[in-house]
Amino acid sequence: MLMDQSRQPMPLALRTLGPALTFLMNSIQDVHITGTSSIPRSGPAIIAANHTGFLDPILIGMPLFQRGITPRFAARADLFSAPVLGRLLRNAGQIPVHRRGDISQLSNNTNAAIGLEDMHKALDDGGYLCIFPEGTFTHDPDGWAMRAKTGIARLILAHPDAQVIPVAHWGNERLIDPWTKHISWKMLGRHTANVHVHFGEPLDFSAYRGREVTKELLQEIADVVMNTINDDLEVLRSADRTSQGIARRDHLWDRREDADGDPLALFDKKYNKRLAQQVSARKKVERKADV
Repeated sequence: MLMDQSRQPMPLALRTLGPALTFLMNSIQDVHITGTSSIPRSGPAIIAANHTGFLDPILIGMPLFQRGITPRFAARADLFSAPVLGRLLRNAGQIPVHRRGDISQLSNNTNAAIGLEDMHKALDDGGYLCIFPEGTFTHDPDGWAMRAKTGIARLILAHPDAQVIPVAHWGNERLIDPWTKHISWKMLGRHTANVHVHFGEPLDFSAYRGREVTKELLQEIADVVMNTINDDLEVLRSADRTSQGIARRDHLWDRREDADGDPLALFDKKYNKRLAQQVSARKKVERKADV
């Protein structure tokens, strides 16, 4: 029998940090959250959201925390190697993800499948798994949710009892630029920054079950999730004057070289270079310690 996640003890680290982070988010901007009736009373549940900025996990986790639910986020593995942040993330029950295609060697285990196994276990235990299916900040030049990786589809097919809740949000990305990390100090304050979050209705994937699992099927399921998020995102952005005139494109942005291309590849390259330098420095320290 699956456990009721809402009745499981919340990790001490999350009980301690939750109120402080909620206060911080509400202090620096006006947060508007709708559709929370879609949040299941018990797990397992997959909360899938678009990814536009550094504050997204706090923003998505707030309404769950306020209901006594432990949000378990799949986060970049290298974050868990930071001396303080890494310990907090682990103690709060978050899940490190070792991605292929970038450099995640700041963790001793670089198997990309490990994170997916932990996500499966979280759902098996009746947990609320929060993920950003794109795997990184959106590379769509206009900020729409881009084409996702197929990990979300594998989770959906493997857990037919898990409710899949799409979440769209807009406004948070203007506080801290996700690529340059520039902070818009002028926007910090309840009356100058607004962020809107909407929890959509649970998605039904029963029509996909029992079919042969192919790469095409997995991508189709992932596309359904992201297109639904963009449907709600389009509504949120229609009320934002900064988005006026920015029409939603007729397809999910695909950053592969043989598709739409990657306008933010240079930023990724710089990030991986910095991370590689950190990895190299750590290995030198380890070698010295072994001598």
